[in-house]
Amino acid sequence: NVDGWGGPWAGTDGLYKWLFTTVAGLTGLLMWGCFLVMLATSLERVRRWCFEYFWVTHHLFVVALAALILHGCGHLIAFPMAWAFLLPALVIYTAQRVRREV
Repeated sequence: NVDGWGGPWAGTDGLYKWLFTTVAGLTGLLMWGCFLVMLATSLERVRRWCFEYFWVTHHLFVVALAALILHGCGHLIAFPMAWAFLLPALVIYTAQRVRREV
């Protein structure tokens, strides 16, 4: 217990175990990676250089949302509730996409 925090992330062994062997840790890293790639490709210089990179990588939001829904499945803190907050937005987004294609 280096910082006095305790819990499953105490010390370097605990942090490694928590990040790389739990659903919350793995999905958190996946979301972090998706958002980092989306951030890097949303910089104006990159968008102007190759808009296709920006456009394609921003579809990683689907992967990030799936990871967010799975993120709480380990029940490390509480019952997972992300789906309840995402469902209305996903319904509106899907309806808008379907309407645009029809």
